[in-house]
Amino acid sequence: MGRNLGNIPVSWKEKLVIPLFPQIKWSKVKPVLFHSDDWGWCGFCPDLEFADKLLKPFCKRYGAKADFLVKGTLETSDNLERLFAVLEKYEDHRGKPPIFQAAYILGNPDYKKIKESGFQKYYDLPIPEVPKRWQRGDFISKAFEGIKKGVWFPTFHGFSHFDPENWMEDLQDDPNVQMAFGESCYLSKNDPITSCLYSPSDKEAIKRQKEEIKIGVERFQRVFGFKPFSAVAPFYVWHPKVEEMLAKAGIKVIQGKNLQQIRTNFWHRVEGKIFNLIGYKHSYKLWQIRSGDRNPGYGIHYITRNVYFEPWGCKDDAVVLKTLQQIRQAWENNEPAVVITHRINYACLDREAVEVNLKHLDRLLYTLVTQEEKVTFMTDEEIIRLCER
Repeated sequence: MGRNLGNIPVSWKEKLVIPLFPQIKWSKVKPVLFHSDDWGWCGFCPDLEFADKLLKPFCKRYGAKADFLVKGTLETSDNLERLFAVLEKYEDHRGKPPIFQAAYILGNPDYKKIKESGFQKYYDLPIPEVPKRWQRGDFISKAFEGIKKGVWFPTFHGFSHFDPENWMEDLQDDPNVQMAFGESCYLSKNDPITSCLYSPSDKEAIKRQKEEIKIGVERFQRVFGFKPFSAVAPFYVWHPKVEEMLAKAGIKVIQGKNLQQIRTNFWHRVEGKIFNLIGYKHSYKLWQIRSGDRNPGYGIHYITRNVYFEPWGCKDDAVVLKTLQQIRQAWENNEPAVVITHRINYACLDREAVEVNLKHLDRLLYTLVTQEEKVTFMTDEEIIRLCER
């Protein structure tokens, strides 16, 4: 971190990544982090009454996964209570429980106002306000209980879970999107990767993204009382300039950098080889990025995601064994084990599936604390503190 970057061209500094040095013996620390996305988001479906109608257009986009995905919904206090009850049962060798770093969406469509505008302008409701059909009680107060218990820590997922501009365009001519809107539900025909925010030439889109991040972070601080430490973009789609915007908003960590959806060209590959020759990494060469690596141009660290725990109601115990295998593999690769587990596993209209998922989580944690000596449940902030030492 103390390297002299004075001779590096300014245009390169935002792409340059300093590898973690000296290397931390993660295999001895045995860190396990839980990243969980989509909290606070009014998606996918508000109630079972509408689930059957939504299933057909979902099948076209999500295939075999559609039947479960369509039942994902906004969390209730009871969902959180049941999740917290599992997390509280276990402690690492320091006496600390596993902690879910819950990535929150800070706004959802205000369907009433959008309709009143003749579908010409996007309006939203900042959480904890939600559309009438999505009301779940005070889910934010319950989150604070989890924070107090040490099992819950909010992070930043975004101003919204989609590009409002693209969605408003879809509303003009897509019958499925219009049908979903009528049920206070978001649906889009656009793959998020085709978002206009993907292009560096679209200055208006970049400007809009900057404003949305500013508003989103302000809302986050207003709801939770502190600024978010880390962030992850919905669908892992973000333009590199977004990292600069997040850093200026006070974000210290970008989660899931290794999964970023990004376009590269021949010149990026040439730059990458030059960077490697002088001892650095290129931020577009995602397979090179490791947890703890630092982008000095923006003053942020990256944390990669390398373990998946997405049981989705599957009753087969193999889902737990596979996650344990990935955790151990991460340690063998001398990396922190960063587990991604989406909200849909714990807040879903399929109550039986949620019960199955909680049992899988219980077994995963039980196995970790009883079979892995000195397993350490950590957060992004703790990982970065170790790196900065």
